[in-house]
Amino acid sequence: GRSPKDAEPYDRNWLIKKYKTEIKRMIEEKKYPNDANTKYMAIMKTNYLKITNAKEAMSLILTSERVFADLHDWLKYGEKEQIVLRDFEESITIDFEFRGYVYKNKLNAISQYDHYGVYPYLKDLKETILNLILEKFEEVHPHVGEASYCIDFAYIESTKEVVVVELSPFLNCTGPACFSWKNDLDILQGNAPFEFRLNEKSHPHLKELLEVNWEDRWSGKYSKYHEFYYHLLSDEEKSIVETLNLSRPKTKSDMKSMVLLGLCVSIIFNIFYCYIFNYDLNQQIIFQTIICSILFTITFSILSNITTNQSKQIPYNRLFFSEKESIKIKNSLKLENKHFIFFYGTLKNNFHWNRKYLTGASFISPAKTIDLFPLCVGESGVPYVLGDHVGQGNHIIGELWKVNDDLLEEMDEYEGIDKGYYIRKKISISLLNNDNGNTNNNNDNEDDNLDLIDDIDMNNNNNSIDAWIYVLAKSNEELRNQQYLPEYTLQIHLNKYKPIRHINVKQEKYLGVEHNRT
Repeated sequence: GRSPKDAEPYDRNWLIKKYKTEIKRMIEEKKYPNDANTKYMAIMKTNYLKITNAKEAMSLILTSERVFADLHDWLKYGEKEQIVLRDFEESITIDFEFRGYVYKNKLNAISQYDHYGVYPYLKDLKETILNLILEKFEEVHPHVGEASYCIDFAYIESTKEVVVVELSPFLNCTGPACFSWKNDLDILQGNAPFEFRLNEKSHPHLKELLEVNWEDRWSGKYSKYHEFYYHLLSDEEKSIVETLNLSRPKTKSDMKSMVLLGLCVSIIFNIFYCYIFNYDLNQQIIFQTIICSILFTITFSILSNITTNQSKQIPYNRLFFSEKESIKIKNSLKLENKHFIFFYGTLKNNFHWNRKYLTGASFISPAKTIDLFPLCVGESGVPYVLGDHVGQGNHIIGELWKVNDDLLEEMDEYEGIDKGYYIRKKISISLLNNDNGNTNNNNDNEDDNLDLIDDIDMNNNNNSIDAWIYVLAKSNEELRNQQYLPEYTLQIHLNKYKPIRHINVKQEKYLGVEHNRT
């Protein structure tokens, strides 16, 4: 996933004001020319990715083409992803961010990360930044656990230090910045002299990019995203939005309706008043009617705005139901967990990927396979059961979980069933007490687990349970030569698992890179 740096902020007015202030400062104080590059530098100083509430976050997510493309990739390639919120670091700025290219344990090239704009002050700092980056690389590389990768550094101007921002795969899906994967591959792979490149010429279409992506959007020429989406809704969808008291654009017809409603209520009230007390409908009564209608309209408008603002602070179902009823309704909408899966690796309790993928699943018990399976560990520290050598190895110790239809489908996508990476097959397992085996689990709902165990129908012949297991479709010689283990323990996981290498191997598979890495 990437940051929504191409998105539109929620509050345009605040951003435009800050943008103009930065331009003025750069031209008057820094003596920069009033051109596209200066405007671009000013935009980068606005911190438009900094958010303080959910509205601002949703504006970035729903208006970013980068986010849209990543969501499309996640759906296509089957990865379950999450939205990550990070503390905004004021000291890390894009003008002082750099990308390093590491190939076979050697840092071969460094580039200015932002290859659109030119930052003239970087030239004087180039040597200082280079030395700090080389020093930081020597410090962090032994802890990465991968020979080839891209690494982003940030120079903190206030403290004169370099920090690591993130890691990316050494693949052409990672942006090359001022280099080219096609033309500069010899440099990136270390077959040519080391280079540290700064952008010396701004993007040829920078002016047009500024107008389309920032100036035109921020100046209000385009609809705000929530107004744009609202007008795309059908009448039925709009009525649902209004029923839930969600915000929508105010129109002149809304005000006319309120005035008309106030006038009608006031007239009815005055006629009823005159009828009760036998008054004539004279001019004074008519004048009172107009005054009352105006006062009613103002009061109604204020109350409706208060109600709308309050409704935005609580979930819509709480508008109609108590908290206890809301929980009941939410639970009734959950899909039933009805599929048993036997997990033996990184998805077990307390292991690396458990919380991300099995949050909605039910842990049942430690368990062991009835049949023999070959369980081994690859170079990334990932455990594999070799599906083409079933009948060898050990009775594997793992965990029995129960999942719903959606989660089972997600697990199929994650394991690459449709791509032929893994096979999901039914096996027989037996349950273990928590004291049996070495499986660690940190489950807080032990009573619920006992109820789930009581509900399980055991096979009559051997007191076993049928469950799904994911096994490697086709093993390689390296895995077949590994020692077959009875259990992938937490200690093995902590000592051997290399998440960066594991993710890198998966990305290479998705991109069709041929290799035998595991």
